[in-house]
This record gives sequence, structure tokens and C-alpha cells, in this order.
Amino acid sequence: MSEVRSIIITLASSAFFSLILLTMMVARTPWLMDADGLALAWLLLASAPLAHELGHRAAFRKQGVNAVIASPLSFIFSFGGAVRVPEPVDPGKALKGAVAGPLVTIAYTVAALVLSQWFKPVSTVALLLSITVALSGAPRSSDAKYMNLRWRTAFIAVGAVLTAASALNMAYLIKYG
Repeated sequence: MSEVRSIIITLASSAFFSLILLTMMVARTPWLMDADGLALAWLLLASAPLAHELGHRAAFRKQGVNAVIASPLSFIFSFGGAVRVPEPVDPGKALKGAVAGPLVTIAYTVAALVLSQWFKPVSTVALLLSITVALSGAPRSSDAKYMNLRWRTAFIAVGAVLTAASALNMAYLIKYG
């Protein structure tokens, strides 16, 4: 039951913080008038962190490892680390579990880039998520301790490409909207 409570609190806090962040980012643009796009952007941004962590959890559980969503405070105040694996894990299983979260974030980023052609505020979400993909490869993130340099470099490179694409997409939409 405590895991369910943690998931609900994590989703609620993500929704609250994403609403504040998204409002600050688009408040000075005409995109604020696009209510459908703003609602979709908020839903994507609010659900992405939880989906990322559930991706880790699902990959671990599929391999028979009892991973759980930890305290929401560890999620809010740190770079990742909301999924806890209580027992020592085989390095191969740890790698699969560590890679699953960023892969979910990549899927969200690509979906946001596609949807931003119809719902402009979603391009803000794509930019934020693409930066998160790059950070997934940062050595200080909790996932990176399970990933070798090749995987970390791959996430940084994919994140950089998605960030560039998202920034160019956002600039185009702002200019030609």
C-alpha cells in the first residue's frame, strides 16, 4: 500500500510542479490561448517522470527483481533514484533496468515532438524531456552507476540530438507559429 501511496504522491507532485513550470515557460507567448495544447503538454509533462520510473520498475520486475517505487521525497529532490532494488542485482539485469527509464523518456520526447506540430505548447515538453534524456547519461545520476561508458555516452548523444531537434522545432513554431 505504501508503494501505491508513493505513486499517487509522485504523480501529484509532478503534476503540480509541471503546471508551474509550463505556465512560466509559455505565459508570455500566444500559446497560452491554445487550451488543448496546454492541457496535453501538462499531462505529458506531469506523467513523464512517473512513466520513466515505472519503466525502470517494469524492466526489473520482468526479470524477477523486486523493485519498488520509493519515497516521493527521493523523487522530488534528486536526479532519479525513485525506484529501489532491495537486493544485490546481477549487472546485466541492473543494466536492463537502468536503461528502461530513459527509453521511456525517449518515447515521450519523440511523441511530444510529433504532437507539437498540432499542439504547439507540447514543444516545450519535448525540449524539457530531451534534456532529461541527456542527463540520464550523466555520471552522477543514479542510473549511470549501472551503465557503462558506452550506454551513458549513447544517452547523452541521443539527448543532445533530441534537444537540438526540439529547440529548432520550438524556434520554428515561435517564429512561424
